[in-house]
Amino acid sequence: MMIMLAIQVIYSLHTKIVDVIGAFRIPKLEEKVYIELPEGMKQDSSKVLLLNNSLYGLKQAAHHWAKEVKSTFIGNNYSASKVDCCLYVSNDKSTLCGTYVDDIKVLSRTKEGLDNATQMLEDAFPVQYKDQNTYLGIKIMHNRNTGIMSIDQEVKIEELLKEYKMDNCKPISTPAEFNTKLIKSVKEDKKEAYPYRELV
Repeated sequence: MMIMLAIQVIYSLHTKIVDVIGAFRIPKLEEKVYIELPEGMKQDSSKVLLLNNSLYGLKQAAHHWAKEVKSTFIGNNYSASKVDCCLYVSNDKSTLCGTYVDDIKVLSRTKEGLDNATQMLEDAFPVQYKDQNTYLGIKIMHNRNTGIMSIDQEVKIEELLKEYKMDNCKPISTPAEFNTKLIKSVKEDKKEAYPYRELV
């Protein structure tokens, strides 16, 4: 993504961010997958359902979606990057598309190239357009006239602080007081379950 942002600034490219709606449900399955009847259906233990399309939660869903995206771009005169399998470049080298799961950032030298790329995506998938100033939780401000871009994650940081109930904390330059000596506790403290992995 950082390379795409650098290219956007250097060449002062036009941009749009496209979100594919229900991306993992679009590809047809290559193998037979059966599921139990979901809640709400009349239960019959002798019956199962055969899936025609992929579903969120299937192990192979992301793989099928990546293949679907690749075949769409290749079929519309784009080439896959040899360096990054999530980047596609138009054969005339005027348009670059970067994919991140169901979000596609489109960069083009011309407004016409941008419109052609987004129309191609609209023809292939159900899409909606996202705010081009925010991508993957990063706020992006690009002034094409001055060639200056600034990025920050202030909104994402504020969301995390609220989620972990730290939005009223006071900032400090160091995480602990200087010269603090830590000692092992003699009593056994109850370990509090805290979602460290999600925070990081």
